[in-house]
Amino acid sequence: MDFTPGGFVHGNRETFKVAEQEGLPYTMVQGTRCFQLAMFVVYESALQVICDSPYNYRKSPDGLDFLKIVPTTWDETIVIDGQVGDFITVARRSGEKWFIGSMTDWIPRSLEIPLDFLDDGQYHAVIWSDTTESDQFPERLTKSEITLTSEDTHLAKLAPGGGQVIYLFPE
Repeated sequence: MDFTPGGFVHGNRETFKVAEQEGLPYTMVQGTRCFQLAMFVVYESALQVICDSPYNYRKSPDGLDFLKIVPTTWDETIVIDGQVGDFITVARRSGEKWFIGSMTDWIPRSLEIPLDFLDDGQYHAVIWSDTTESDQFPERLTKSEITLTSEDTHLAKLAPGGGQVIYLFPE
């Protein structure tokens, strides 16, 4: 796998540039900021790293708060849905906390995520999502908070090359 998650200088299919070919002083990543965040949940590795220059995180910190809380080891993993090369949704548990990551290829998607794997009770959900502008401005994201239960199905709307992450913990 030739992906290191955590790059914060983004390009879509039209704006992506290879630093060595373009003489750029930085490396770009393809996909949205939420796509990058979702890699920390979808990819299983205790060696996850934040691979970008500290300057790029200070310049555009949206999503950095997620990187501060996502674990590097997991107690349980559930693949909720996916199609190789197209999209994936994975849920991982660490203690009582759940993290859900969804990623898509260059086709925008609306993914239904059943939450029936959660225990009974209410969960506070913090959600980092692509915006309606993320296809043109891949660094943009929105953060929201809602209450969810195991009876709910969450609808994730992903931009082309996009993603979404959800952090759930019991209320």
